[in-house]
Amino acid sequence: MFAKAISILLIGAALGLGGCTTIAQVAVDEAKSDEPTPYKPKTRVFGKYGYGEDRLDNGSYEVWFYGNALTTPERVLDVVIFRAAEIGRADGKTHFVMANDPRYPGAIICKGSVGGAYISDIQVWLQQIVTYGGVGQLSGTVFSVSDVLKQLSDRVRTPNITEEDEQRIYTSNRLSCVNNQRFLPEDVETYQELIESGALSTS
Repeated sequence: MFAKAISILLIGAALGLGGCTTIAQVAVDEAKSDEPTPYKPKTRVFGKYGYGEDRLDNGSYEVWFYGNALTTPERVLDVVIFRAAEIGRADGKTHFVMANDPRYPGAIICKGSVGGAYISDIQVWLQQIVTYGGVGQLSGTVFSVSDVLKQLSDRVRTPNITEEDEQRIYTSNRLSCVNNQRFLPEDVETYQELIESGALSTS
């Protein structure tokens, strides 16, 4: 749907983690114990992940979403666009644009100790300023509120993610942090694939 580009935000210089074997083993544990951040509001009750928005003085909205380490930047983008459409529907708006280029998904935020050799937390985040109006009033990439709600509802509300998908997502997000460049889920190996290839010993 959108071009694949990404920002990697390193907090505390969290570089130098071990190789793919360690990451793959952790990915299995993460995939079994968690799931991609669902479509829910980010509040004190619901924890540090989810969506939120603030209405600005000019009538625009600031819309954001924080996802966990099993959430892709592309899903974060979908959620922000979908939430913007829901706000527009509630306000009786038909179209909207986003201030930043909507082709670029969220940033991977990598948290770790300063000068440390591990990453303590990964968040995937995106924030957009959203402006509503008629088609003739807006410039740039214009989204239809009704089209977005129809096209993204199933994907945002009930993502079809397997445990293998979760392993790939976690591994790719963690490798992105370690190497300070984007790794895509389809380009990394799962724990089982590493075993089958002989790269990882089970003994």
